[in-house]
Amino acid sequence: MYRNRNLEALWKKHFRVTRDTFDYICQLIEGDLQKEGTRLRKAVPVYKRVAVVLWRLGSGNSYRTTGITFGLGKSTVIKICNEFTRAIIRRKDDYFNRKQNYSINLQGTVDGTGMFIDVSTGWPGSMHDARVLRLSSLYSKATDGEILSQPEKSSEGIAVRPLLLGDSAYPLLSWLIGHYPRSATLT
Repeated sequence: MYRNRNLEALWKKHFRVTRDTFDYICQLIEGDLQKEGTRLRKAVPVYKRVAVVLWRLGSGNSYRTTGITFGLGKSTVIKICNEFTRAIIRRKDDYFNRKQNYSINLQGTVDGTGMFIDVSTGWPGSMHDARVLRLSSLYSKATDGEILSQPEKSSEGIAVRPLLLGDSAYPLLSWLIGHYPRSATLT
């Protein structure tokens, strides 16, 4: 879906995450934050609850000021923030990595000069690097031929395109090669 870049930048400035990440968070904890309305008042929707928490955390504003910004009372903002925190903590196992630490995955891709050309971050630390790659925009762009297709050089009649070098966690693909283990004997 196409989104205006200026609106995306404004969104990220205020909520400290992209709109896609915001939507992901809403989906992740929807079951914990969704409430039923009553005859006296409508329930605060999940997307607004997440927005309130991210705004408060991103701005450092008080509960009262955040409440005024979103048309909610101070006590409602406190309750929403506490419920959000409990919902996130229930999902912390995903972020507990194989080295017994809480972490997120960061996949960075640099060109030959060391300049970052792609970054994918925010995936749980327990997620395997190869899965992070498959879920990244880099993977879909490379697989669809949008990147790494030019320049093409010929070596002994064989077309050679740009390649990415990855570590042993990554699969061998037409555009990605992993390193050889130290124990491998190379000719």
